[in-house]
Parts: sequence; C-alpha cells; structure tokens
Amino acid sequence: MEITSITNQKVKQWVRYHQKKYRDEDQMFLIEGEHLIEEAVEHTDIVCIMVRKGVEHAFSSYPCYVCNDEVMDKLSMSVSKADIM
Repeated sequence: MEITSITNQKVKQWVRYHQKKYRDEDQMFLIEGEHLIEEAVEHTDIVCIMVRKGVEHAFSSYPCYVCNDEVMDKLSMSVSKADIM
C-alpha cells in the first residue's frame, strides 16, 4: 500500500508514537533504520514496515507501506533520515 499524505489516518496514528504515553497505551513503537529493523525481526513481532519508494522489496514478507519523502520525514525522529521504519 502506498501512503502519500501526512494527513493519512495511519500516519497520524504513527506520529503519536513519538510520545511515550501513546507508545505505552498502544504497546507499540517506531524504530528507524535497516539495522534496528533487522534486530527487531529477530527478537519481536513486526506489525508493519514503512519504507521509501524503491526499498520495499527488502522486507516483502511483512505488511509494508511505501511512503513518500514527506510522510517519512514526518514519521522520523532522527536527524539523518532513514529509508525504512
């Protein structure tokens, strides 16, 4: 599925996870970067993966949302922007 708007309901839900109270409430969190996702794949259940266009093939065995740069930048909490969340 492709997401191109920062007003998308899923994006709004994911952005909430920048705040601890929502992470605790939903028992969900976001991680950024290929290395951290590879670690998570080995140690926890993955609900979905958000990727920039062109990277989606790397994690095709998980529900995957292809997001444009604006959406990925909105979701990112780091200075260096990840291609995968």
